[in-house]
Amino acid sequence: MDNLQLINGQISVKEAHEMVKAYDQANPGKTKSVWFSLDRVEDLLMLLHEDHLNNLKTNGIRIYFGQYPADYDSPKEWAGRDTILFVSTYEDGNINRDYFRHIRKKEPILPFNKGEICPPPSDCGNNGSLLLDPNFNPTDE
Repeated sequence: MDNLQLINGQISVKEAHEMVKAYDQANPGKTKSVWFSLDRVEDLLMLLHEDHLNNLKTNGIRIYFGQYPADYDSPKEWAGRDTILFVSTYEDGNINRDYFRHIRKKEPILPFNKGEICPPPSDCGNNGSLLLDPNFNPTDE
């Protein structure tokens, strides 16, 4: 990886590809990926950093797996699809507790969702999700 050091928890592209492939085979037709823009992720991180700097023991993000209700209509093609939700956490003794209120602004930090899920479309490999592309060779990356 040239001059880059591995961040704790990183895995090889090959291992990631194998995990995604195994999930795809075990869960045909299910959501395979969720994409969020860097701007949206940075907005969430900015709120968490502000809370951390203001002595709230903000310590991370919990990722929940969820599913849009069958009657979901914004957009309609997401109805019944799996998704992920980000929820801010803080240190509370020996546990990482979810929290939903920004300490400085006293505004809610609501669960973060509405990323670009795939599928739909049916061919996720063509939306840039290389790990879902059946022709992807992880040794090429």
